[in-house]
Amino acid sequence: MDKLIDIGNRHAITLSKEDVKVFNRIRNSIVHRFGYDDTIHLPGHWNMLNSAQTAQHFFAAEFVDRIILQLFGLRGYLEVLPKAEAELK
Repeated sequence: MDKLIDIGNRHAITLSKEDVKVFNRIRNSIVHRFGYDDTIHLPGHWNMLNSAQTAQHFFAAEFVDRIILQLFGLRGYLEVLPKAEAELK
C-alpha cells in the first residue's frame, strides 16, 4: 500500500490512504480468490444496496481512472466527475 502512495507522490498523483486500502482489498479478492468480498466497506457514496459487486467494480474503475487522469495532467476532469454524478441523481 505504501509503495503505491510513494509512487503516486513521485508522479504528483494524489491518492488517499483509505482509497488505496479499499482498492487493494478489492483487487486482492478478485485476483487471489476469483470473486468479490461482500465484507469490504466502501466510502459512503459508493455503497449500493444489494449490489456490493457492482459498487466494488465501479470504485476500482474510478480509482484507476483518477490515477490515469492525474498521470496525464488531466486533473480538471476529476472536478467534472462529481458534478456529473450529482446531475444524475
